[in-house]
Amino acid sequence: MQGVKGNQAVSGIDPATFNDLYSVSSGAGALRALGPGRIAVSKRYADDHKVKAGDTIRLMTSTGRREALRVTGVVNDKGDLVAALIVTNRQMLTDFGEPKDAFGMVGLQPGADQKQVQARIKQVLDRQFPEAEALTATSRWTNLNTFSNHGGKLIFFHGVSDPWFSAQDTIDYYDRMTKANGGAAQVTNWSRLFLVPGMGHCQGGPATLDQFDLLTAVVDWVEKGTAPNGVPATGRGLPGRSRPLCAYPQHAHYKGTGDTQDARNFECRQ
Repeated sequence: MQGVKGNQAVSGIDPATFNDLYSVSSGAGALRALGPGRIAVSKRYADDHKVKAGDTIRLMTSTGRREALRVTGVVNDKGDLVAALIVTNRQMLTDFGEPKDAFGMVGLQPGADQKQVQARIKQVLDRQFPEAEALTATSRWTNLNTFSNHGGKLIFFHGVSDPWFSAQDTIDYYDRMTKANGGAAQVTNWSRLFLVPGMGHCQGGPATLDQFDLLTAVVDWVEKGTAPNGVPATGRGLPGRSRPLCAYPQHAHYKGTGDTQDARNFECRQ
């Protein structure tokens, strides 16, 4: 029996439709086989914990329920849409509690009119999930002077290869926020955006440096007044390499001397 140690992210999917709308790199069969008493695991989780198809994973859910789930297979999702552990939506609701985040995918037929589809989606959301607009409309909230005037510090980060939400959308929001709050000279006193080359949705990617500590960066900014600029980043996909993550719109530039794999030999420039 394989036991789960510590907290692990869990995704809930609809096995009947998920593969029709999204393609994992491998492991689609493991997702189709999901059902009561079953679970699929990500490749990273399988590699780290020596788990394979047919094993049994014992875990305790956030609701205090103890489960023993048979592994249907290993899922390699280079887009990082699914979490380390994957169950059905029904299992998520009955055994794991209300999801913290939820989203839906919409499949389009060739030639479908995008505006008509968006209008139809809005009708469904307004009728069945009226609170969804209130939650998603935050992209229009750009005037954050109350937050900044109280000493708040805000750090954004986004993977440039995110297959789900484009980094360009975050850049667009940050640019609009910057304009609404007095320009870059003012906003950089309390907010920074870090773009992560090659990184997928929140983490992962075959060639990315996705290991970095922005929590310490924001704590130091608040408690010590040290604004983050070049945040060191490493990644399991590129062993031995490090780079500074630079605050937008800056990029990492090689200084011209020293080991090109070492972040210390790079500086942030615009």
